This record gives sequence, structure tokens and C-alpha cells, in this order.
Amino acid sequence: MNNLYAADFQDGHLSDSSFFRAVLVRANFTNASLQRSNLARSTSRKARFDRADMTNARLNNGQFDKADFSNAVLIGTSLVEASLREANFTNAQLGGAKFTRVEFMGANFNGADFREADFSGTAISELNLPRVSYQQLELMLKQGAILRQYTSAERFQQAYGVAHPFAHTNLPIEKHLDPSRF
Repeated sequence: MNNLYAADFQDGHLSDSSFFRAVLVRANFTNASLQRSNLARSTSRKARFDRADMTNARLNNGQFDKADFSNAVLIGTSLVEASLREANFTNAQLGGAKFTRVEFMGANFNGADFREADFSGTAISELNLPRVSYQQLELMLKQGAILRQYTSAERFQQAYGVAHPFAHTNLPIEKHLDPSRF
């Protein structure tokens, strides 16, 4: 395992590179070219990928908690079973990305474009809902995400200004809900 703690790859041309199982905590990939690169199983907490081109990269099973992907291009990127808690995807391009069984509690998706992304098996909870617009939430559910109900219908309505889609049901708290009912 390579220890690249706080390494600076800003503006680097790193397409087709392998950072498999690398320690990239606080590494700086700002504006880097990382197309088709392998960051699977890397530990990349608090790393900066802002404005990076990560088209078709592999980030499977990696730890990217609090990483900054703002304005990054992650089109077709695979993030299967990655940890993305409190990651920042503001204005990121995520079309066709695979967010299968991902943990992104508290992640920020303001302005992100994730049309055609795959959210299969990814549970969305109240803790990250305020950073996702209602339209984005609806799209995520249509693309396979599961809405996990942690809160009252009143809290959901405060966050979105609309009624919780399951407010009329008597479903128990924390029950996984079928997105087709949204």
C-alpha cells in the first residue's frame, strides 16, 4: 500500500494511473486528469478532486469521506460500495456514474448533474436530504435509490416545502421503501 498522505497532484496528467489501496488522505488532485484511473480500495478522506476529470475512473470500495468533488467530471465512474460521507459533489457531472450500495450520509449534491446514474441499493436518509433538491431526490429514487424514513413527515416538509411522499402511510420508522411508490 502506497502512503501518499497530503501528496500534491494538482493539474497532474494521471490518466490510466493506479492508486489501488493507496493512502491518499488530504491528497490534492485539483484540476487533475484521472480518466480511467484506479482508486479502488484507496483511503482518500479529505482529498481534493475539485475540477478533476475522473471520467470512467474506478473508486470501488474506497473511503472518500469529506472528499471534495466539486465541479469534477465523474461521468461513467464506478463508486460501488464506496464511503462518501460528507463528500462535496457541488456542480459535479455524475452522468452514468455507478453509486451502487454507497454510503453518502451528509453528502452535498447541490447543482450536481447525475442523470442516468445508478443508485441501486443506496439508502438515502434524512441526514443527507437537505443537501439534495427535491427534484434530485426524485431522480435518485427513479434510478434505484431507497428512501429510508428516519424522521417525521413534518421534518421532511420543512426541508422541501412539500409533503413527505409516504406521509399518508403507517410504515414504521427506518423501513426501506419502494422507490416506485414515490
